[in-house]
Amino acid sequence: MIFLAVAASYADALDIPDIFIGVSETDYSGYVDCRETFIRAMEEAVNAGTILGAEKKRRITLHTPFMHLTKAEEVRWGLQLGVDYGTTWSCYRGGEKPCGSCDSCLLRARAFEEAGVSDPLLPNSGFQQVNENRY
Repeated sequence: MIFLAVAASYADALDIPDIFIGVSETDYSGYVDCRETFIRAMEEAVNAGTILGAEKKRRITLHTPFMHLTKAEEVRWGLQLGVDYGTTWSCYRGGEKPCGSCDSCLLRARAFEEAGVSDPLLPNSGFQQVNENRY
């Protein structure tokens, strides 16, 4: 909610009608702000509370390209796009390497496992990197 409010403030100041956020309802794990109903409600609030939406009548749209994808589908899509997952981070606890036990780490591990590829942050996960053109 806070990230979207900040993004909406920037969008309003710069006359930008599109905001993208990487939430996913499919792998919902107690994150109520990742549900489509929340995003649509937030979009209405953003448009009621910005000059762009309320006065200029140029709606700000919150785009959620991952909303209906599983985390494994997101991993595969990232591989197709050439994402270096070694530079990404999901862990809530920080440190030199992922803790492997927080909710975010567990969701990430499951996504890589279901995608059938190794997580470069956890190279001993037991999966081999596959040819990204396979997807």
